[in-house]
Amino acid sequence: MPSPNAIGASLLIRADLEHLHGVRMKMVNVKTHSSVYLNVLNGLTEAGGGVEKTFAEQDAPVRDALRVIYTTREMSSHPVAAHSRIDQATREQVRRGLLALAATPAGKALLDEVPMKEPVTASIDDYLVMRKWGLESYWVGEGK
Repeated sequence: MPSPNAIGASLLIRADLEHLHGVRMKMVNVKTHSSVYLNVLNGLTEAGGGVEKTFAEQDAPVRDALRVIYTTREMSSHPVAAHSRIDQATREQVRRGLLALAATPAGKALLDEVPMKEPVTASIDDYLVMRKWGLESYWVGEGK
C-alpha cells in the first residue's frame, strides 16, 4: 500500500476484500503508488493496492507486466469541504467560482493540475454511504 490511510489504494481495498470477500491481507506500507507497482513487479509482494490514475501513469513496461485482479466499489472523488463556521454565502461563492473556473479553458488547465478534472456540485449525501463500508476499522491513527 502507498500509505495506510490512502482511501482508494488502502482503506477501501482492504475493507472490500475483507467485508465483501472474506480475504484478509497483511499490509506493507511502501510510501508511494509507484513503489507499490514496482514491489509487485519485482516479486517483493504478491499484490498491491493503487488507483486507476496512478496505474495509468506508469511507464508501459510496468503497466504491461502487471494485471488488475480486483476493482473496488466506486466512490465519489475528493470533495472540497468548508468548515461549518464558514457562512453559507461564502461557501456558495467558492462553489460557483470553482465551477466557473472549470468552464474556461485557462481555468480547466489550472484545475487539471490539481487534478480536479471535472468539478461538480456534491453534498454530504454523496459520501454518507461510505459510513457503511467499515473504513474506520482500517484507519491508522497517530501512535498505531
